[in-house]
Amino acid sequence: MFQQILRLRFALSLLVMTMLFSISISRATAQTKSGVTNRPCFRLETILNMPSDPINQTELDGLLLMREEEKLARDVYIVLYHTWGQRIFNNISRSEQTHTNAVKTLLEKYQISDPVTNDSEGVFKNQTMQKLFNELNTRGKTSLAEALKVGALIE
Repeated sequence: MFQQILRLRFALSLLVMTMLFSISISRATAQTKSGVTNRPCFRLETILNMPSDPINQTELDGLLLMREEEKLARDVYIVLYHTWGQRIFNNISRSEQTHTNAVKTLLEKYQISDPVTNDSEGVFKNQTMQKLFNELNTRGKTSLAEALKVGALIE
């Protein structure tokens, strides 16, 4: 089951990346001390104002699943950080928060209801994600080596 979710995560990551690149990425102007320079800059908040094509059901389903999958990764890393105190888990959890925020921005853009109605750690609408969180959480708490393996599985 976990291998299927990993394959799905990879496919969904490609889908979201494709969606992000299909939206015309604008260039923002960055202010420097010496004046204004043009520097490529990608900002999530600009997505909301960009034109877009409608998405199909597969893309919609993918975004919904990806939102909870990114939350699952974040939540597992938070638990591992609190359990083992290893800074790497905290760093990765913050990165996963960035990912889940990006997917949330796409949900807002396409006016899709967010499946994350309770952002508490370890709470999921999708029961497969709930079960997977529980399994990874239990496994990651057995030893630091096992926690690192859980992290490798998630990635």
